[in-house]
Order: sequence, then structure tokens, then C-alpha cells
Amino acid sequence: MWAALLVVIYVQTWWAMFGLREQANWTFLGFLVVLAQTVTLYMMAALVLPEEVGDRGVDLRTHYERQSRWFFSFLLATLLVSISKDLVLSGQLPRPENLAFHIFLIAACISAIVIRRPRFHEWFAVLGTVSIAVYIAALFTRLR
Repeated sequence: MWAALLVVIYVQTWWAMFGLREQANWTFLGFLVVLAQTVTLYMMAALVLPEEVGDRGVDLRTHYERQSRWFFSFLLATLLVSISKDLVLSGQLPRPENLAFHIFLIAACISAIVIRRPRFHEWFAVLGTVSIAVYIAALFTRLR
């Protein structure tokens, strides 16, 4: 589920970054923040699915349990970098509704890092999918 959701997150990020095409005054710091967001997104992709499949197949549950803290740490970093990107590029925090989603998702990531129960993570995948869908529908149907 997280691998499929990452594809949606990447498309949404591309759509949001498309809005940067009109950014007139770029600084190296601004470029670094945009690059940092790309790096954290890449790291999530590197962690979400196993690289190698052995003769015995893949145990996705075991892989998830091993990598989930790192995965959600990079998702947390992505959210923090996203807020930083607005601060660096525009000198302002994201719009209030956008910031509220970021704060909600940050709290959710922290809970996924701390809480290790499998049932929580199963429900969290559903909650994450719904949350991202609502976030995109509410804030990114049109670029401003």
C-alpha cells in the first residue's frame, strides 16, 4: 500500500513543484531545500520495497517491520523540508490549511515511528491513504 501511495505522493510533489516555475529569485539555499525534498522522497522509495528477491521469495511483512522506522523518518523529514521550502522560497509558512495537514501528518509519522504494533500499522496505512487523498483534493486540484 505504501509503495502505491508513494507514486501518488510523487505525482503530487511534481505538481506542486511545477508551481515553482515562476519563482524568479532563486538562491543556492532555495535550490538545496528543493533538492533535499527530492532526496528524502527518493530514500522513501529505496526503503519501501526490498531490493533483492531470493529463491525463497519476499516476506513483505518482515521487510516492512525492519524498514518502517526509517521509512517514516524519511517521510517526517520530507514534511519538515516541505515546510522549510516555503519558508526559504517565500519567507512564509505554508497557507494555514496546508500547514495544518503538514502538522497532522508529522504527528502521524511520529506515532508510526514510536508505535510498533502491527494492527496499528495496518490501520495507519489506510489512514495515510485517506489523509493524502483528502490533502490533494482539498489543496492541489489547482495550482495557485
